[in-house]
Amino acid sequence: MLKTGTRPPFPYSDVRLLPYLQHSFWFLPNVAACHAMANLLAERHNTFWGDYQVIVAAGAAAGIGLEALPPARKAIGSGFESKTITLSCGKLTTGVTVAQWSSILMLRNLKSPETYFQAAFRVQSPWSIKNPNGDNPNEEDILKPVCFVFDFAPTRALRQLSEYGIGLSSNESNPETAVRDLMAS
Repeated sequence: MLKTGTRPPFPYSDVRLLPYLQHSFWFLPNVAACHAMANLLAERHNTFWGDYQVIVAAGAAAGIGLEALPPARKAIGSGFESKTITLSCGKLTTGVTVAQWSSILMLRNLKSPETYFQAAFRVQSPWSIKNPNGDNPNEEDILKPVCFVFDFAPTRALRQLSEYGIGLSSNESNPETAVRDLMAS
């Protein structure tokens, strides 16, 4: 996925997507992969990644549970002046809201649809400012209009979607109907 050099890989090479990649979450297979990716991104010849602060939210050093969240929040700050990549293999994938995360790269082979979608849901939380000018409590500026899940194994994404839809519609005997119902909701 990550090639060395100055040209970034997709999705970072698509300028239309760059505004949604200011703060991303990369879901990797294990702690060693998180540290290896951080080291690779930090290589001097990978100049594109120099603008991004990389947070490794994996392993004992990251802390237990929510202890892994403060370093990510500190690096993100307000979200306007920074660029971050949070690397994890499980921490921060459930019950955490980081409004500035707008994309997730699925870089691990997950068997559980629940784990897959819990991780994907981390980037769907809204990021907006209510009453931005202080004169209209009904006004809201939407700072994150879309979010992206990048899965580089399309069959895995489709399998997870199918299994999740079937699991949610236990009374439905037709798998195609279950998936259609999930997609419509």
